[in-house]
Amino acid sequence: MQDVAKFVRRVRKRSPTGAAKALLKVLDKAPEAALAALH
Repeated sequence: MQDVAKFVRRVRKRSPTGAAKALLKVLDKAPEAALAALH
């Protein structure tokens, strides 16, 4: 989980748009669900 938080903070500095922005929102609200969907 901490790795995901680090990644999100790092990506946010690049001002993502579109799908990347939506993914960051999902990771913020429900990181466990997002990671479970990847497995």
